[in-house]
Amino acid sequence: MKKHLAFVFAISAALTLSCRSSVVEDRQECPAFLFFEIQNDEAQFDPAENVYVSAFTYPEGDFLASDTTKVRAIRDGSFYLPVKRTESAFGYGVLGFDKCRLSGEMSWMVREGEDFDRIFRFSYHTPAYGEKFIVPVELLKDHCRITVKFNNYDRFSGTSGQFPFRALVKGNTCGIDAQSGVPLKGAFFYEPEETPGGTFSFTVPRQFDRSLVLDLMGKEGLFENSGKVVSFDLWHLFNEQENFSWEQKNLPDVYLEIDYLEFSFNIVVVPWQGSVLDYMYEF
Repeated sequence: MKKHLAFVFAISAALTLSCRSSVVEDRQECPAFLFFEIQNDEAQFDPAENVYVSAFTYPEGDFLASDTTKVRAIRDGSFYLPVKRTESAFGYGVLGFDKCRLSGEMSWMVREGEDFDRIFRFSYHTPAYGEKFIVPVELLKDHCRITVKFNNYDRFSGTSGQFPFRALVKGNTCGIDAQSGVPLKGAFFYEPEETPGGTFSFTVPRQFDRSLVLDLMGKEGLFENSGKVVSFDLWHLFNEQENFSWEQKNLPDVYLEIDYLEFSFNIVVVPWQGSVLDYMYEF
């Protein structure tokens, strides 16, 4: 912590001197420098992971600045966001984006046919009228990694031991508002690849409504019906679990076993405890 703060103040001092030498009379023309300090850094986020950071005036919401950096640059204090001085500013940061795209200034969404990203985000509110501010932030887990495994599929006749279905995930939530964490309404449609053995993994954002389902479609040549065979109401199945809620501060991951022939379910909810070891766990 002391090393981090010393680094920040060293950079800030250099920036301040540079500003003073170029602008002597009107100090309002000098920017404010926002440094960020991840409070739950014990999660050991990948130092090479990209982080998008933005800032807006408060409460007007006028855009001030944005930039993309690395976790390591935030961690060692070498990253700062220069913004036009204002009484107060707010903004957010997003980590883990790949397929998600920014729409407007705060909406991060995926297109139909794409899996959702393993998004973490933070939001903040800070004064921005001086030369430098260190902004404490907490990264929140705004995605749910779901693994579904089908058991006893080899009991289907004529399938030669192959799982006879394709899986389609559908819902009405396609992203999140990165500032507020509010789910964004929009069509979500994704066909995850099968891991040999009737296992599928995919990621969804915090849900807008109760529409999240998993449809099974018959594979041509392995099942007599190549259309939709059955639909599983994932929202309802998960919501019945005492330790699961779409309102949780950090969304858990879920492991779901389905015996298709017996139509029985086994659900394991894996809470995220602020460690990427939980987050990266593959069932």
